[in-house]
Amino acid sequence: MNTFAFFNEHLGRLLVPQDGEPHEAAYRALSSEHVLEGGIRKSRLTVGCWAIVRPTRTSLKTRLALPQLHYDDRTAADAFAAELSAWGGQEPRIFMCFDQRLLPAHNLFLSVDMRAVRVCSPQGVETFDATQAPGDGAGRMQRAIWKRMGTPA
Repeated sequence: MNTFAFFNEHLGRLLVPQDGEPHEAAYRALSSEHVLEGGIRKSRLTVGCWAIVRPTRTSLKTRLALPQLHYDDRTAADAFAAELSAWGGQEPRIFMCFDQRLLPAHNLFLSVDMRAVRVCSPQGVETFDATQAPGDGAGRMQRAIWKRMGTPA
């Protein structure tokens, strides 16, 4: 399964109709406004929002009017650290962070191994080995996750 098909199967299909090619549907899901919990207003997935897309359950921070999703108020670093600590690597994950700019669909990547975790954001993709302590060139998210994870078992 490619990244766009995985994203659409486990999150995108809940957000937008799956017309056209998988990359087009993923783009619409990431760029459209979605109804928030309570149905009061619409919003894009933006500042402070994060998501972990997985086969069994997708988690988001922003509370959308979609009961099929799991909502979690932790910070991205806290949620990602907990996920990585518990992840056995059997099933792929997509780790996403959002800010004021749209997260472009071409920045979506699957993480399939703890040694090559990819955190997707509007700025790009931060790739790192979650089994090793961050080195001198480590990114901000890797450092924040490692601080919360400590040494993985």
